Amino acid sequence: MPAVVFRTGQRVRASGVYRVSHARHHLPREVTLLRGQVFPRCAECRVPVLFTQGRIIKELKERRGKIILNAIPVIKAEPTPAHAPAAAAPRNSPRTRSARAT
Repeated sequence: MPAVVFRTGQRVRASGVYRVSHARHHLPREVTLLRGQVFPRCAECRVPVLFTQGRIIKELKERRGKIILNAIPVIKAEPTPAHAPAAAAPRNSPRTRSARAT
């Protein structure tokens, strides 16, 4: 049976962990949402985020109203320098010279 897909703006029917799918940005893979909340939007754009239900967690209903996720933050990749020099130990450090002498 195919998974039911929910979209930004719909009401969450059951508290639990939902898988996140978004075409434009790298978002967290899963979010925890509470019954009655609205499926959140992407923090960067207006393109709807899609959700499929992962695990229902009934114990979350007692925490209702304390956790509200209004927008899902985008995960930004760490910049990697194109020509970063490799870290190398100095050739003539005192430690290297004493190791050779013994």
